[in-house]
Amino acid sequence: MADAPGPCGEAELETRLRELAAARYHGRHPFNQRLHRGELSPGELRTWVANRFYYQCNIPVKDALVLAKLPLPAQRRSWVRRIRDHDGVDGQEGGIERWLRLGEAVGLDRQDLLAHRHLLPGVRLAVDGYVNFCRNGNALEAVASSLTELCAPSIMLTRPGPTRSPATELSRPSGKPPVSSGNETSPSASTSSCTGTTSTPSTPSWSPPSTGTPTASSWPTPSSTDEASSIVRP
Repeated sequence: MADAPGPCGEAELETRLRELAAARYHGRHPFNQRLHRGELSPGELRTWVANRFYYQCNIPVKDALVLAKLPLPAQRRSWVRRIRDHDGVDGQEGGIERWLRLGEAVGLDRQDLLAHRHLLPGVRLAVDGYVNFCRNGNALEAVASSLTELCAPSIMLTRPGPTRSPATELSRPSGKPPVSSGNETSPSASTSSCTGTTSTPSTPSWSPPSTGTPTASSWPTPSSTDEASSIVRP
């Protein structure tokens, strides 16, 4: 029987992680590809925001659990930044508040978002499972599950900005500036965190619908393979 491979070096581990992320990160899912191209209907976009918001709310909870497992003060000082990024600090809003503003911009009610009234059962199961993994695992496992920063920055560049989103344009009052989640930027070029290559994101094109309300035919069926299996209807 062949000997089991020994531990790899730091550089090799990083390379293998980046290759895995580039091949399997959720940005490659067909639903997310449609999101990045600006092809979602207003109802689909609202569903995505409402369900993604539950995940965003649980990230600081997950990070607090990770923080409690770190043995060294320097490690805890480094990790606590993640909680502040989402929850904010005195006098400064965090990412969760920006997601609430994003939800309002696409036509969702703030109180509905806070109560998670549009949350799909499968999303709750997946997010709660992630939090529980970090709660029950050791420090190494919990940290290893939090490698979003390898790919998230480059994915943010491919998402259409608020001014290119049909749902945002339908719900935003005339003359009011668009609102972003605070985590999304749209520079003309950036280095991909997954691949290390520089790319220029394309601007998705879309045609505004003739009315402010999508037709029933624009809603995907529950059997769809998209990330959202039901729709928060306008």
